Amino acid sequence: MRKTLAEVDGNKIVKVVDFVTTGHRSHVPQYIIRLQEMGILKGDVIKVNRNTFVGPVEVNVKGTNLAIGRGIASKIIVEEI
Repeated sequence: MRKTLAEVDGNKIVKVVDFVTTGHRSHVPQYIIRLQEMGILKGDVIKVNRNTFVGPVEVNVKGTNLAIGRGIASKIIVEEI
């Protein structure tokens, strides 16, 4: 079942399926570029370390712990593994 990263409980492993985009498809939103710079790409498997449903979502991506703000986390479409 697909959800946004902001909706996933802690201690779950998920796969990044897509990113929410609005407007014209030829324009890549800045938040997607920033996520790619942090190492989060489509198809990546990430572990949600902690999600209290208030504040940032703490994840582990390729051995690195990151805190992703709730606004951006709500634009990352994931699938639980």
